[in-house]
Amino acid sequence: MERGQPAVIFAHSSTHPEPRMPSPDPRTFDLFVHNATPGGIAAAVNAARLGAKVGLLEPTGLVGGLSTNGIGTAESEHMLDPSFSGFPMEFYGRLGRFMGHDFPALFWHPKDALTLFETMLDEAGVTVLRQGDLDEVETSGGRIRSVTVDGARIEARVFIDASYEGDLMAMAGVSYTWGREARSQYGESLAGMCFIHRPEDAAGGMPGTQDKHADDVWAASPYDDDGNLLPFFTPLEEIREGEGDRKVMNYNFRLTLTENPAHQAPLPKPAGYDPGRFLVLSRFLHRYPETRLKDLVAFLTHPSGNYVPRENSAWRMRTAQGDTCEINNRQAAIISLGHFGGQFGWPDGTRAERQAIWDDHVNYTQGLLWFLAHEPDTPAPIREAMARYGLDARLYPDHGHWPHRLYVREARRMVNDAVLTQRDILEDRVKPDAVVVGSHWIDCHHVQRVAVDRDHFRNEGRMWKETFDPFQLPYACMVPRGEECANLLVPGAVAASHVAFTAIRLECTWMSLGQAAGTAAALALAGSGEVQSVPVGKLQADLTRQGVILDPSAWSLPPMPPA
Repeated sequence: MERGQPAVIFAHSSTHPEPRMPSPDPRTFDLFVHNATPGGIAAAVNAARLGAKVGLLEPTGLVGGLSTNGIGTAESEHMLDPSFSGFPMEFYGRLGRFMGHDFPALFWHPKDALTLFETMLDEAGVTVLRQGDLDEVETSGGRIRSVTVDGARIEARVFIDASYEGDLMAMAGVSYTWGREARSQYGESLAGMCFIHRPEDAAGGMPGTQDKHADDVWAASPYDDDGNLLPFFTPLEEIREGEGDRKVMNYNFRLTLTENPAHQAPLPKPAGYDPGRFLVLSRFLHRYPETRLKDLVAFLTHPSGNYVPRENSAWRMRTAQGDTCEINNRQAAIISLGHFGGQFGWPDGTRAERQAIWDDHVNYTQGLLWFLAHEPDTPAPIREAMARYGLDARLYPDHGHWPHRLYVREARRMVNDAVLTQRDILEDRVKPDAVVVGSHWIDCHHVQRVAVDRDHFRNEGRMWKETFDPFQLPYACMVPRGEECANLLVPGAVAASHVAFTAIRLECTWMSLGQAAGTAAALALAGSGEVQSVPVGKLQADLTRQGVILDPSAWSLPPMPPA
């Protein structure tokens, strides 16, 4: 798209069946932020604190992204101290105060995070729009001029896309990709399709380790009784290690469960429940009857009000067991909450396509938990353990106590001239235009399930490589090419390869990126409005004044925010 072209409207491919005409009198903001994820909230609050009039769109109506939809942890166990400063540390510190503690809360219940996010948005004077999503994005002269949301036209000088999917970015005509690059594209040793070949990396104490092959092959047939390949399995002959594809790691719901009958809502049986959908799991459990529930599902505790210090750092307080927990896809599990293969169409999908994927993930998740709790063929210890849990009835009462968001671990990623790669995470960690310090491990859940032969299957796509030093994330990773869009920042779907993105894709880092984006937006508003022209030195100085620590060697524990 060239500067000086006439206005072009990029319409979402799944607009309303009867598109509404934009309202004649648009709402006007200095800054429009798409999606009230933790990164979007950080961007909106920070820009508003700096004097900008900010509109923040949350299509689900429930702000907070995954931090209020099931993820109740800062992932501090996978990160180094220098990653904690600025807005994230303010949030964790204020959350600790809110929960009655004098230390940052690194584990929480979703309702507490929601209360604090709403408080911070209200304090900053951010206008939160809670209905509709992007119908149209109007661009001209290399800038976004307006967006249309549920029939209403919204204008702003600067825009931020903080969504997990990068929808505003894509609709504005910015270059993007999704899936996995080949190893040859950026010279990344971890890129492309990959199998785990060491049992200790794949099994993690799973039953049957002594029986399985050294390359993570499991004895359960991926074919039905008529010899047809079961749905969501990939034939082995389609796998070529090191080659790229359009596939992303699996998605799942991060459900909040409780064993407390006073707060339980029953785990629902899905409409049209078909135990045959879990035929491979049934075969697996018959082959490995010693399997435990915690081998299949990851259970993470929510705070009981009691915390204990972690050994690696005195300030990192770990929650003691309460009456609620969140469940997640278990990395080392062979079959878990991740719906392998069900996620592939989401990143670039239309609304209708995403709705179908959402519905399928709901059916899969409800069916899996029902199968574990009720099927006669499920081993009794698993049935009894699963049957003790119900959904937390205090959450999402208008949504069947079900989260408003699916855990979209990765979707689109921006492409510009500064794409971050494996080397930026593990080797070239210092950046002259650094705005964030990250340190999460390179961490990719499995992508797909592969039929090895008539009697065996294996999982493909997992990466798990620890980082021993923090890495800096540059301002450039959230800035589109100037000729594509001059007034958009993308702190969510940043410019990174699949490998690099797996070390960035968590809420603490996204909050830091959001804070940097909100500050940069304020600087752009004070100037030409072009994000490419933001003075990086001034941006870094402003972030430092806000409590952001950009030099990992200078990190010390920030003081707790006032009560």
